[in-house]
Amino acid sequence: MKHTLTLSLFFSFAFFSNAQNIQLLYNNEVVTNGSLLTYSRPTDSTAMEVDVEVLWATEGEADVNVRRYEVDVQAGTGNYFCWGVCYAAQNAGARPVWNALAIHSLVLTQLDTVRNFHAYHEPRNLVGTSTYRYVWFNTAEPTDSAWVDIQFTTTSVGIEERASSVKNMQVYPNPTLGNDVEVVLDLSGSLQNTKLVVYNMVGERVLTSTVRGLQSRTMVPTSDLSAGLYFVTVERNGSALASKRFVVTR
Repeated sequence: MKHTLTLSLFFSFAFFSNAQNIQLLYNNEVVTNGSLLTYSRPTDSTAMEVDVEVLWATEGEADVNVRRYEVDVQAGTGNYFCWGVCYAAQNAGARPVWNALAIHSLVLTQLDTVRNFHAYHEPRNLVGTSTYRYVWFNTAEPTDSAWVDIQFTTTSVGIEERASSVKNMQVYPNPTLGNDVEVVLDLSGSLQNTKLVVYNMVGERVLTSTVRGLQSRTMVPTSDLSAGLYFVTVERNGSALASKRFVVTR
C-alpha cells in the first residue's frame, strides 16, 4: 500500500552553485548535479541502501556537511543516513529537513574522496516510492554545494492483478467526527485469508477484522483510537489489495 506524504519545499535554486567544487560519484562514475538516482526491489522489512561518494575537486580544503530533505515520502516508512557517523532511523514525516550535526562535518582536501555516505530507506514491508534530496555543502560558503535526488521504490509481484479484485471500497464518515467508521467493500475472487487491517500513520497495525463476504459492510470502532490519520487496508494472504485513509476526530 502506498501512503504518500508530499512536502512543499521551496528551494531557492540560487542555493545550488554551478561551480562544481564538490563532485558526486555513484557506482564509480561522476553524476551530474541534480541527478535522480533510483533503486527498486521487492518489499520486505530490511533497509534499502544507496551509497554516494563525495569528492572535493579543487585546490585547498573545505569543511563539508550534508542535509537531507523529504521530497515525497511514504507514510509508515522510515529513513536515515550515515555521514561519518550513522544516525538513528526516523519515521517518515518526523524530520522533513535533516541536517547532519556540525560536529560531524568532514574536512576534504583536493581530490579527497569520502566513501562513508550511505542513504537508507526502511520500507517496512510497504509497497511504494519515496524520494529524498541530499545536498552536500561547504560550511564556510553554503552556496558552494552539490545535490542529488535518491528515489527508492518497493514492488510486490502481481500487485496489479491482486488490486483488480477490489471493485469498490468506501470509507465513511471521513473525518469521523466522533463516530465509528464503516467500510463498504465490493470484491471479486476468493475470500480466503482476506482481512481488513487498520494502520496508524507510522505503519503500526492497530486493528484487524476478517472480511465475511464479497459484498460487505464492516464497522471499525474508533473509541480506542487516538485522534489522527489512519489507513484501512484490504489484505489477502498478507498482501495489500487496496487502501483508504481516514481521519479520527472527536
